[in-house]
Amino acid sequence: MRYQTIMTCLAGMLAAGCAQNKPEATTQPSPPSSQTTDIMIVDSINDSGIRTAIIAQHTLYAYHFLEGGAELNDLGKRDLAVLMTHFKARGGGTLSIRRGDTPDTLYVERVSGVKDLLKSGGIDLATVQIADASPGGLGMTGNNAVRAMSKSLPETPYESSGTSGGGGSPGGVSGASTGASSPSTPGTGAGQ
Repeated sequence: MRYQTIMTCLAGMLAAGCAQNKPEATTQPSPPSSQTTDIMIVDSINDSGIRTAIIAQHTLYAYHFLEGGAELNDLGKRDLAVLMTHFKARGGGTLSIRRGDTPDTLYVERVSGVKDLLKSGGIDLATVQIADASPGGLGMTGNNAVRAMSKSLPETPYESSGTSGGGGSPGGVSGASTGASSPSTPGTGAGQ
């Protein structure tokens, strides 16, 4: 019996020793299809273009905030995050927070909230100029730009000939060279 017990134990040990430790089956992720790769490339290009546009505009509008509130919505948070990355890389910059028809107290709350987010993101507020300015800078509105350009350009033959057809100024803006600020009224001959 003792012999039989020893043989059973040896057989069990032999069987255990012969068993192979097979590595667990791992599934390698299959490479993305060419269509998936194309989509990823297009998304990457679009994301880059969007970041570039956000940086060029460097402006937050009312639609970047929760309606009637001072807190940024998801779009506002994304745009501000892009600008913060840019400010860190460049050592500061300009941020315009457009007021529009926002009441005084709400506008002050929005500016204060954005400043808090900039500070918590590691931005030195002394390096960021915050203003209610036109997108792309402290420039002027499109109407004022047309007026300024028409004053600095030499008179064209259309302006001096008295012919109709837009008064010779770009886009048919009447009064551009005279500095008139009222829009043309249809049917009066101005800008026609």
